[in-house]
Amino acid sequence: MPIKRTTYQSDESLKDFYNRKEWKDAYEVISKKILKLIDWINENFVETELIASTSHLRLCIQDKDDERLNWIIIISNIGQDEYHFEYKVPKKKNPWNDAWIKGTANDLEEAKIYLIKSMNESEVWKGNNELIKLIAK
Repeated sequence: MPIKRTTYQSDESLKDFYNRKEWKDAYEVISKKILKLIDWINENFVETELIASTSHLRLCIQDKDDERLNWIIIISNIGQDEYHFEYKVPKKKNPWNDAWIKGTANDLEEAKIYLIKSMNESEVWKGNNELIKLIAK
């Protein structure tokens, strides 16, 4: 199923949010970059339930539609080719409470790899068949 927006922000879809006419200049560039990644997610995670919310144009992914906004992966862009990633470290690997790993992908192709790695390393989607196939590529 396509990545969907949390019910707590369900007044518009993710695509509608990132396609808003009000986004101008850098905001428009950022939106288009995030939309390209969303399109790739929708093509490759057909059966996987991915829930997202948006915060300051960031795409914040979680595994359940929960009002607590338990973000696992946060993806942002500042209007350039790079995509900035953060993912939550699993509790058993935490050096401290609520640890996050950050990194920057240089372009969309590398962002796809970073998303796959973030999903895998967060261990939230462990055993997911679509993720396993993408890791094997």
